[in-house]
Amino acid sequence: MMEQYSYPFLIAFIIGSVFSVLIHTQNKKEKNGGFPYEERSRYPAIISPYRLPIYACTLILFWPLSNKDADFLTKRFLEVFSIFLHVSLYHAVLLLVMPIVRKKISARVCALLWTVPTVLYIIMYSYYTGLPRPWLVIHLPQLSFKWLCVIWGIGFASVLLWKVISHLRFREWILKASVPVKDPLVLRLWEEEQMVAQVWKGYKTDRFRIPLVQSECITTPLTIGLWRNSIYMVLPQKSYTEDEYRLIFRHELVHIGREDNGNKFLLVFCTAMCWFNPLMWIAMKQCATDFERSCDETVLLDADMDTKKQYAYLLLQTAGDDRGFTTCLSSSGASMRYRLESALGSSKRHVGSIVAGICVFGTIFCYGMVTMSYDAMSAGDAIYYKNNPYQLSYVETDRTKDMILVEDAVEKSLRQYLNEQQVYQLTNSYAGGEERIELRYDNPRVTVRLLDQMMEVRFDENRRVKKQYYFAEPLDWEYLYGLLEIKD
Repeated sequence: MMEQYSYPFLIAFIIGSVFSVLIHTQNKKEKNGGFPYEERSRYPAIISPYRLPIYACTLILFWPLSNKDADFLTKRFLEVFSIFLHVSLYHAVLLLVMPIVRKKISARVCALLWTVPTVLYIIMYSYYTGLPRPWLVIHLPQLSFKWLCVIWGIGFASVLLWKVISHLRFREWILKASVPVKDPLVLRLWEEEQMVAQVWKGYKTDRFRIPLVQSECITTPLTIGLWRNSIYMVLPQKSYTEDEYRLIFRHELVHIGREDNGNKFLLVFCTAMCWFNPLMWIAMKQCATDFERSCDETVLLDADMDTKKQYAYLLLQTAGDDRGFTTCLSSSGASMRYRLESALGSSKRHVGSIVAGICVFGTIFCYGMVTMSYDAMSAGDAIYYKNNPYQLSYVETDRTKDMILVEDAVEKSLRQYLNEQQVYQLTNSYAGGEERIELRYDNPRVTVRLLDQMMEVRFDENRRVKKQYYFAEPLDWEYLYGLLEIKD
């Protein structure tokens, strides 16, 4: 049994180890002021947060246009939905352990734990089969499935549109009353801090300059904008000292480099997908606090106590609003206490690269443990769904290397047995279990693999069509081998 899990274990271990090394390397880069001659941001995002929403939206919109088969669309929809079900479960666990984790590891890694494993799910969905079989199957009632999809779709669209429209209105309200900053000192400090942060448009040499404006509508400095070309650095109508300006600019440039506005959108998108789960709403609020703590910690790396006190005082006097997909220096509410404790704390925390690698390993290795199923039917109906002869040409098993020719009486008994077994169609793909009997049919050409409590049906006329089913009860392997007269 353990051999079946060696491949997913190895894949998860490699990706987790690589991710741990990336975190360690990035930590050295931030401490050392960036790597010389590197034309990239000093504070880059490990993985772009826009990949998951764009990929999911593309699939949801493209599938109905590319294929009108209701069964195909149902399966693909549930595949995408199951990804966000896993994301929801991951965030539920993270909510429970985060109070302990925050005391032990750096805030920079705490912020990453909310987003990076989430994005990795889509990578695993695209390129990775995963576990031999699911550990828990949630069956969706067929009669209410269509109504559940309608209700879910209304909730998803409502939440996402509400958040996007709120962001656009907040952005328009701020920028409509804004004016460009003209103070030469402030502009010089802003240019210098952008140089230190190594803000780049991409991997080329074009430097990315962010507009600096002032607005009377806000009380705290913030950056607003989802895409790089739409980002604005907005200051309130208030004067600061030179040191305070530098701290403000460093804080916001860390947000920009890490694409935290996009990370907020990612969490909003995941919350919209799982709007019925209250834990996702709590996670969305908690992650914003960790994003701010992460930037505070980066700004204060190797800072003396006087600078930390100055920064804490700056947080207190600039409390304000952080609606929409924005990042601000100081948001109001209960999060302020945690940020002040982190800013003034003298205790050293571990970087947390190993913890992050373990989280990535766990999420990838456990991918597919929980899945959904639908369309309860008999195994015979799943195989013999057309009025065709379905001639069983031969059988191949894991107990013999030879292909077995099956008599008509044996085929009739085998078909009767399969007609008595109830199966559910699975949303995820799996490698299969230890037991294996392969049935090859002619007219039409169909290949059926009986696995450990699973069945895989492949129609050779269209090799892309592969369906996997889960048996309601385990198969009687001794009966099947006895029927085929195969002995150990």
